[in-house]
Amino acid sequence: MRPKLLVIDNGLYVEFARTLARSGRFSQVGYFAPFAADFPAARDLAVGAGFPEIKREYTLFEVLEEYELFAFPDLYWADMQDWVRKNIGGVWGSGRDEYLEVDREALLRFLQKHKLRQPHYNIYKGIDKVAEWADDGDIVKVNSAFRGDTETFRVNLTNLAWQHELALRLGPLANLIEFIVEAPIRDAHEPGFDAIVANGAFLWPMLLGYEEKDKGYIGRVVEELPETLDDIRKAIESTLSPTYSNFLSTEVRGKVLIDITTRVPQPPGDAEFAAILNLGEIVRAVATGGKVPEPDFSHAFVCQLVIIADDPKRFHGLFVPHELKPFVFMNRAFQVGDIVWTAPQKAEALLEVGAVVGLGNSEDEAFSEAQRIAKELSLPDDLRISDTTVDALKKKLDKAAAKGFWA
Repeated sequence: MRPKLLVIDNGLYVEFARTLARSGRFSQVGYFAPFAADFPAARDLAVGAGFPEIKREYTLFEVLEEYELFAFPDLYWADMQDWVRKNIGGVWGSGRDEYLEVDREALLRFLQKHKLRQPHYNIYKGIDKVAEWADDGDIVKVNSAFRGDTETFRVNLTNLAWQHELALRLGPLANLIEFIVEAPIRDAHEPGFDAIVANGAFLWPMLLGYEEKDKGYIGRVVEELPETLDDIRKAIESTLSPTYSNFLSTEVRGKVLIDITTRVPQPPGDAEFAAILNLGEIVRAVATGGKVPEPDFSHAFVCQLVIIADDPKRFHGLFVPHELKPFVFMNRAFQVGDIVWTAPQKAEALLEVGAVVGLGNSEDEAFSEAQRIAKELSLPDDLRISDTTVDALKKKLDKAAAKGFWA
């Protein structure tokens, strides 16, 4: 008998739930994302609604006993995962190991412990201290879980608008929050590996890939990693607990692990949804304690092109033709009639509202497929895909080949 699975999310990964529902491995896939607030908004209730393949749940504790298995694709649910695992059933999620992404200082301590290369960094309390002591071009990251307050940014000492804007946004908290300030790494080569972890162990094969920030991604399926990346992978694996089962993604620059994602990465999360044929089987096996299969990729290369909104604070609707549905994904998605919509976020709005995915048995084939789908999709005027992304990714692959990272 197929079990029922409940996806418990923060609102970003509706497409994860839809992918699992289409896998046929579950009799029902429910989707819950919280909407409770001082003043609840319809946009948050809408997320996940209207799709026939999943059941949008609006209460959590009232429906827990209706499900046997639970999946947590995002962060900040570690305590809930512990409780569910103890009291109800099987879990897919990052658990307590989410700290590797949430706590940036902990990641730096991880690098030191495992004798991996580290960036040169200082920690300052308050944005005024950053402006006083940082050098021009330094990289600034919030040393905390406050992902909604600001993205990583570069110091510009000739224009301090960033300081004033962030101080205004944070108000009296601006000089109470800690910031990590890192010296820039001059090496432009920035590979990463994107994998699934099951019960604390990396599954093979995985993706070796390159991202054009906020625009796109190209990756290839590999059975082994270059030595620099594999040293990092081994260190991470030695740290993870057996309760970690989720996607895991890295960014490495100049042999330094500069970022780790302990949730579904974007990109290439949507590309992994499209390309891994047995994702539902993997999630079910983890949550039921069964034998976990290796990921079955349909193609050797994946390309993900990011859909950008000119005004991310608005709703954006998109008609997706039936034949393109397996390759088009929307963030914070819901459906009304034949239109798939993306709901704006509460925090500072992200420009990325979706993606198209191209698959192929060469990078050129994956690029061409992604471009073909984007063209056939006929995006409305308020949505766009950068027409320079593919060329930028190809240049990254030329550098990767020169470094021996891309055959």
